[in-house]
Amino acid sequence: MVLVPIIFYFGFPLEEAKPLGLFISGISLIAATILNIKNKRIDFKMGIPIIIATPLFAFLGALSTKFIPDKTVLIFFTIFLIIAALFLIFSKSNNKEEDSYRKQIHIITLIIIGALVGFISGLLGIGGGILFSIIFMIPTFRTSLIRNNIFHIQLPKVLSL
Repeated sequence: MVLVPIIFYFGFPLEEAKPLGLFISGISLIAATILNIKNKRIDFKMGIPIIIATPLFAFLGALSTKFIPDKTVLIFFTIFLIIAALFLIFSKSNNKEEDSYRKQIHIITLIIIGALVGFISGLLGIGGGILFSIIFMIPTFRTSLIRNNIFHIQLPKVLSL
């Protein structure tokens, strides 16, 4: 989440900082994805609608940056980072046993979540993991199997490059 601002700070244009940040964080997430598949922490049934929607909208988000000034994207990125940090700081951690029960979430809801995360990921040049984490911390969506689903986080990274 912080790679793009750091790379931008060191003088790279935003158009170069975003794909470079995605590439760097994407490499580390490949290992995490392999471990999550190995440890059976991925719910493919709930992940498939997200996997389909996220990359399509990540591509649209990345394309939309051509029409949005860099300064506007950076302001949106700053606001996003502040909101994400506040949410993560003030959200309750819930590792109770009943949290591991997989709640069924309607397929349309999963597609909308994937589309929203994909578009913002592509627009900002972030991987989407923080967005999924925040969304799935909301009690309605709280389920440890989905929160650990890093499989669907890879696609916005790759396709928004």
